[in-house]
Amino acid sequence: MLALVLALTTGVGLVATRDRGIASSGECSGEAALRINAAGPVAAVLDDYADDFDEWVEDRDGLPCTTTKVTSVTAQGFSAAVGRALDGNTTDAPTTWVPDSALWRAVLARDPRMAQVLPRTYPVVASTPVVFAAPRPMAEALGWPDRQPSWQQLSALAADPKGWAALKHPEWGRMRLEWPNPLTATAGLGSTVAVYRDLAIGVEATDDLRRRLVTAHNAVSDATGDLSGALGTLRTADPADAETLRDLPIVPATEQEVVAFNRAKPKTEVAALYPTDGWAVSEVPVLGLDAEWVSPAQRRASEAFADFVVQGPAQAAMKKVGWRAARLDSAVTGSAGVVATQPRYTPAQPSQDVLARTLQNWTALDRRGSLLVVLDTSGSMKELVATTGQSRLDLAKGAVLASLPFFADEASVGLWTFSRAESGRDWVEVVPLGRLDRRVGGGTARDTIAAAVPKIKAANDTALYETTLAAVAAVRESWQPGPNTVVIISDGKNEDPGSPSLETTLQRLVDGADPSTPVEVLTIALGSSADAKALNNIAAVTKGRAFTAAQPEDLESVFLTALTG
Repeated sequence: MLALVLALTTGVGLVATRDRGIASSGECSGEAALRINAAGPVAAVLDDYADDFDEWVEDRDGLPCTTTKVTSVTAQGFSAAVGRALDGNTTDAPTTWVPDSALWRAVLARDPRMAQVLPRTYPVVASTPVVFAAPRPMAEALGWPDRQPSWQQLSALAADPKGWAALKHPEWGRMRLEWPNPLTATAGLGSTVAVYRDLAIGVEATDDLRRRLVTAHNAVSDATGDLSGALGTLRTADPADAETLRDLPIVPATEQEVVAFNRAKPKTEVAALYPTDGWAVSEVPVLGLDAEWVSPAQRRASEAFADFVVQGPAQAAMKKVGWRAARLDSAVTGSAGVVATQPRYTPAQPSQDVLARTLQNWTALDRRGSLLVVLDTSGSMKELVATTGQSRLDLAKGAVLASLPFFADEASVGLWTFSRAESGRDWVEVVPLGRLDRRVGGGTARDTIAAAVPKIKAANDTALYETTLAAVAAVRESWQPGPNTVVIISDGKNEDPGSPSLETTLQRLVDGADPSTPVEVLTIALGSSADAKALNNIAAVTKGRAFTAAQPEDLESVFLTALTG
């Protein structure tokens, strides 16, 4: 009986096996509609075998008879679908999720509501290492396939003004690294986690880590590149032409993407470089959701689907398009541009906390536009959180301070507080929007925020609507290219009788919107007394996102999630 590999999300990279066969004679009983959301490259394979799975379960005792539908969605699309279901709209809600990396499970689980429905243990049906993709001639200049570079070597070469001339290829120009977005691309996520882990080894001081991160980030010439876009010209470019490779970058990619690129027969192949520092492995999990709208029969069907993929022809189909089996030591054979004996070192998967901080730290360094944090300081924020011994306001201030060190000096950041005033404005500009390195008083804006946050006090009632309108107006007035965002943290409902109604507030936000200078509002409902409905509506009309920290002690992780997508 074939074994099904289980990956346990304990942050230690533990992999165990199980041998739990399903009877191959008998008859299915009952019914289960299996609605599988899968990442694009995985969905393309699984969709071809959905009907085969439905036939496969028909003669298996103990399983429901299934009707299986596979839909291609991004991690963000899956998150949105689950969010709608959690809010009560369960029409066509997914029962199963198959992302192209288990790292996405940890990314989404930073939101406590998502963590409740995502299983902590799950079967893995395929895997692929994260690598660097390079035009093959460039890879060979680095010693490929016999020698593999480290991340440090590549970043040093990218910083060297001599560029490829240092390796006797001046015709290629500067050595450039481009980076897929870690918030949307699996290769970007895996490579960012690996770089952060490597830089953090032996570093205790936050400022030291920040300096290392800034140095590493500066080595990246473009933080949006991916294999298909960055190296697409290789499909038709002649490698004999001296200009073909000039200024082409090296980009993180999955080995599966390298295989797929080369199987399309480009004129110039790409090669997979396996950093000796050790990079992430993208394991493909089958996650049967632990949600109210998922029946026990549907959960059993999800487990059976994982068995089917591992044991049946779907596994061969996955390998054909570049995936390895669940055990990484199963090589991709007969594929151009990859090395069957690599990678030789794969570190443990990061913990959820490390993953959250990695994304926040890296994306903060790359942030453009403006970010205005608006913090509720009404009296209810003084309420103690029993599990921490701190007040809600203390937790909120801690979340703000924890994020501050990792924003680049060029980032435009501001901080407001709000509570109902007897007269005048309901909000206080602790530090107005502007670059963090600008002079404010006797120091920088960064210094001023760090010094002011601990002194913030709570009093009076919540003045949510007037403050929201003012904050959005302030960001619109100082709009800059890039994401322009207002983050509102509130634990209550609007208690300002002189303010506009919610309906009027929403209409003003819509009427004042300008597509050429969009401002999104991210809202965080803190605790059970927060007006989550109003905050959700405010986020929705500005095309932002709404988050919930049902337990106040979850605020820091939710705040980091809001900042990093």
